[in-house]
Amino acid sequence: TLYSIRKFKVHVTGSVYKRGNIVVTPVTRVSDIYELVKNPQEIKNTNISIRNIRLLRDATIKNIDLLKYYQNGDKNSNPYIKQGDVINFNIKDNFII
Repeated sequence: TLYSIRKFKVHVTGSVYKRGNIVVTPVTRVSDIYELVKNPQEIKNTNISIRNIRLLRDATIKNIDLLKYYQNGDKNSNPYIKQGDVINFNIKDNFII
């Protein structure tokens, strides 16, 4: 019988409000991490890039583009988090006004 889902920590770096270790579960995705670490005072969080997120896993870097997930439902662009992952959120390079 499963009493509770396993929890583990991942490390978050970059231009986010909440950096450091975040407690997650195996069903957590990158978009969930984004929601946990953005600044609650900023309504749009306009300085954080959702197109240039870097996921370090097993000594390889994967570039994540959450816009593809939000617009097209592409789940490959919003992977599940694994124990030992490091997620880096960057500042947007270009702004469209």
